[in-house]
Amino acid sequence: MKIKAIVLDIDGTLLTDDRQISDATITSLRQQQEKGVKVILASGRPTSGMMPFIKALELDRFGGYLVSYNGASVYACREQEEIFIQALPISTSQ
Repeated sequence: MKIKAIVLDIDGTLLTDDRQISDATITSLRQQQEKGVKVILASGRPTSGMMPFIKALELDRFGGYLVSYNGASVYACREQEEIFIQALPISTSQ
């Protein structure tokens, strides 16, 4: 079976204890993207808090995605645009 995508949580999974992506992980994920595998980062963080990882992993070059706000938003890195948003209405949280 061919791997088509790798989805990674950021905090506690992708990042080291000092909140960095290791060089070995960066190299491995870039190699996978060169083979056509999509890398998708997922987090409860807001999209803006995930932006630094786009450059580190070259997600814009390879067409990766960010899934932020616990799944409420999907950002296409190559296109630099939010392609999905499903926020809860304010009335739901009251």
